[in-house]
This record gives sequence, C-alpha cells and structure tokens, in this order.
Amino acid sequence: MPAKPLTENQKELYNALNNERITYLAIFGPTGTGKTFFVIDYVIRILRQSKSKKLILIKPLIDPSTKKEYTISELGSLYFENIKQYLKDVVDSLKEDWKEIEEYINQKRIIISDFSSLSGRSFDDSIIFVDDVQLVKPERIIEILMRVGSNSRLIIAGDPLLQAEYYQTIKILKEVLSNQSNSYIVELGLKDVIREGAKLGLKLLLETRLRRREMSKEEKEIADLIMEEVENIDIINVLDLRKIKEEVGIQSKTVPDVVIIVKENQAGKLVGKQGQTIQNLQNKLNLTLRVLEITLDLREYFRVFHPSGKLAKELKDIELKGPYLYIYATKEQRPIIIGNKGVNIRFFETCLKELLNVEAKVIV
Repeated sequence: MPAKPLTENQKELYNALNNERITYLAIFGPTGTGKTFFVIDYVIRILRQSKSKKLILIKPLIDPSTKKEYTISELGSLYFENIKQYLKDVVDSLKEDWKEIEEYINQKRIIISDFSSLSGRSFDDSIIFVDDVQLVKPERIIEILMRVGSNSRLIIAGDPLLQAEYYQTIKILKEVLSNQSNSYIVELGLKDVIREGAKLGLKLLLETRLRRREMSKEEKEIADLIMEEVENIDIINVLDLRKIKEEVGIQSKTVPDVVIIVKENQAGKLVGKQGQTIQNLQNKLNLTLRVLEITLDLREYFRVFHPSGKLAKELKDIELKGPYLYIYATKEQRPIIIGNKGVNIRFFETCLKELLNVEAKVIV
C-alpha cells in the first residue's frame, strides 16, 4: 500500500513522484517532512512493477567536523553497510520487507554508489536518487544530469533549513533545474514535519542558530542587567533594533527598541505580574522591550518584528522553506506588509537576516 500524504505539500510530492513525465525532480525541506520516505516508497513500487528498472542510490558520507566526503574506495564495505542501514531504517518505517530489498541489492537492481563512481557512465531504465543533496557541490549534480539515460529519472532531496552554509548550493541547484525541460521542484516546510522527534530537533536547531549569533556590547549589557533583575531567566539572544530602525527609516512607535528572545515558558518571568517586571526594566534601560519565546510558530516572529505585527493572526499563512520565509497574504494585506516605499518589509527582512539569515517573500 503506498505511503499516504498528510499535508498539501506532501500530496504535491506524491503526485510529482508518480508523474513519469517529470525527468528531473528536486525535493527540498526539513527533516521529518517525508522526503526520503516517499521517494523510497515510490522506488519499491516501481521495482516491483518493472523488472528492468533499477535504483542508483547516492547519499554522501561527510565528516561533520572536517567536511571531508568519503568515497567507496576509501571506506569499502563500511560505506555499503552505512548506506544499507540508512536504507533499512526507511524501509522499516514503511513496514516493508527488508529481505525483499536485500534481494534487489544482490540482483544489482539497487546499486549503492558515490560520485567518484559515476565518471564515464550513463544510466538507462534507472531512478537515480541523491539524498542530502545540500552537502554536495552543485557541479556534482550538474555532472549527474549528464548521466541520466533513456527511460530514467533523477530525483534529488535536500534539507537547507536554518543551515546558511548550504543556501547558495540550493539556490544554484534550483536555477539549474528550473532551466531543464521536464523538471519540477517541490518545497516542504515546517508545517510538513510530521514526526514529533523531528519537531523537537528543529526547535533545538533553531535555538542553536539563535544562540550562535554574537551579541553586540550593548546587547550583552542589556542581557546582563535582565539576568540580574530576573531570577533564573534563560536568555537565548538579544536583538537591538534601534540601529535597524534608523537605517530603514521606521518611525512607528509600535516597533520596540529591543527584542529579548527567551526559552519556552519563560516570557511570564520577564513580563511579571501585570507587566510590572518588564515595565521596571524599561524604566531602568530607558528602552521599549518586547519578549519572544522561541517557537516554531512563525506568526510570532511576524508579530514581534514586523511594524504591522498585529496583522499576524489574519495572515493566510507563514512558512519557512529553505532560505525564505514566505508570507501568504491577501491583496488588501500586501501593501500593509510591504509598507510605504517598502519600509516595513525591509525592516522585517533585516531582522530575519540578522537572526536567521533568511529572506522574506510576500505571496498573494
């Protein structure tokens, strides 16, 4: 029984996989959205239906500390065992028979490969699947495009979310594939994350990304004062907006001077009973403060940082996909989001870039 899509974007992915007219398919999205799950499910069904079809499976093995890419010639059987375990984990989650998959491997209908093994080869009657493509140099994928033979497909999947070092790679791949006939790109976002463990992992990744940002001297002083005044407060970061407001030309009094980012369930400590604690802090600092609890609810970031933040609840949707935060709005909302001469969206985007290195796009 085929894997069942649970979100609209997963339905788009499912339909794209089953559309044989698409020769080049790219799937981008965070962990836990079902990228590999749906691809392997599709491949198993194709292998069962056609005895002439085969899977060429490529998943780069990268040392996280040195960024070195290991090859089959370097690791030998260890390379194959590592990729087989990765494949078995997916097969088990699909509740498929691993013995059947091992038989495909033994029959060379599933071929575990690496980039160094592709030189001079072309693949007919094949599905070439490259996972974790964000780890790969774009020219490697361009080389694979030339290896796609008759009656074959290339499927790539990658996770660029909150990983700024990979944004350029994904942008180049999108441009390359967009110029290919019979190509299609599916983008999955935070709302497509189904696994609870993956949601927790993404929240920790977000927290790590925010903590990694180096605060200015003034921001550190504000954080130190708050930690002296508020017991056991866990401040993740402090963003001073005064310079950004001045550079962009924001005059609105609804925009605070400083945003304090704290752990979940910590905002109450900082605000205090009837807002007394934060009011006292504002008086001491002579600054207007706003608190943001770390969350995967992207409307909160719009509410806190956008000059028309009250609009957050009325927006159609907000979604983070790779290096872009997409704001889905009505025609009437768009000019408010953009602001006079683009001031509002520039301010919001500058804040996003400072914290998460992502850009904002308004979709009507």
